[in-house]
Amino acid sequence: MTDNRLYWIWLQQALEPGGVKTALALSAFASPEAIHRASRAELMRAGFTGALLARLCRKSLDPAARILEDSLKDGAFVLTMGDDAYPDCLRNTYMPPLVLYGKGELPPLDRLPAVAMVGTRKASDYGCRAASSIAAGLAAGGCIVISGGAVGIDGASHRGALAGGGLTIAVQGCGLDVDYPKPNRRLREEILAADGVIVTEYPPGSPPLREHFPVRNRLLAGMAMAVCVVEAPERRGSLIPARLARNQGRDVYVVPGEITSGNSSGSNDLIKDGAALITKASEILRDYAPRFPDVLDLRAADAAQAASRGGGTAKVSAAGSKASAAPPAPVKVEPAPVPPAFSPCPAGASPGAALLYQMLTPEPLAAEILAQKAGLAFPAALAGLTELEIAGCARNFPGRQFALRPL
Repeated sequence: MTDNRLYWIWLQQALEPGGVKTALALSAFASPEAIHRASRAELMRAGFTGALLARLCRKSLDPAARILEDSLKDGAFVLTMGDDAYPDCLRNTYMPPLVLYGKGELPPLDRLPAVAMVGTRKASDYGCRAASSIAAGLAAGGCIVISGGAVGIDGASHRGALAGGGLTIAVQGCGLDVDYPKPNRRLREEILAADGVIVTEYPPGSPPLREHFPVRNRLLAGMAMAVCVVEAPERRGSLIPARLARNQGRDVYVVPGEITSGNSSGSNDLIKDGAALITKASEILRDYAPRFPDVLDLRAADAAQAASRGGGTAKVSAAGSKASAAPPAPVKVEPAPVPPAFSPCPAGASPGAALLYQMLTPEPLAAEILAQKAGLAFPAALAGLTELEIAGCARNFPGRQFALRPL
């Protein structure tokens, strides 16, 4: 019996990572195996032409088998969109990767808070210190730190997360077996030694081509609940995750940079465009505390960031949170009568939106909590909350939190 992963690897190699025809392929056929069985005429009727059609007509699975064998021989995991362990946050993102190759154990990203940190490779000393400090606070506060494994802001973010005692994930733009970038070889070893993860959608032997990295950036935005930008020039690839995050309804935070530095021109523009300005990790975590009340620890984040700035080492647990602080009280959500000072529910609201309106309070509550209280599936709850926001009777806060809108 053929290993189902071979069909996914074959399809990813035919479409190429980040290929714009991925959605077409998955919608036109029931599975990668069905695409593999499809005739040339069937592929043409589905809209495939030219070089892509030619690649899809090459049916040999031998190259895919070699990729799978090389990956497993090197101790890597191979995760496809057909696997139950594949994160929904990636499955629902822009051009999801059909296959992920990784080392370490990928955490349950759908159930844990994660922030992607991005910025320039040519970072200033200020940028590196800021990134390391913020990452240390995020990790100590119980948040996974995701970055691109490159030099500059990426490397500083990974090192900060390790210093904070937390988990960090490096998303590469090359094969796992490729020593790139060489200055971060020791860092990659430290990430894995600290139970972190190195992941890529490029098979073994793939070189770090320049065009890989903008494609790779969509994974950073897709794996995280938010993106934090530290030092990004205008019109550079480091701004791509922020743009993708916004397009996918995720939050964008920015550490302000020097106004005279070209390194910060792009990130400072994001602030002018509405991204949240932050100087502390806890300012990010505060927005997600209602969603993860038993995971995030804002005091631990502040302590770790202060220790990082002072050159000390924060005393936090290996998981990056709750080392000594008592667990916070559980969040209680009680439906309350709507005061007349708030916009009423529109008469034509859908049943789901009307039910969610009764769950809203003057203080922001996470969409997950509102969905649970209303007994709705999360996608349906998010659609209902968006309906209320468009109608002008609900406010949307960072972290996918919603509250009643004052008149």
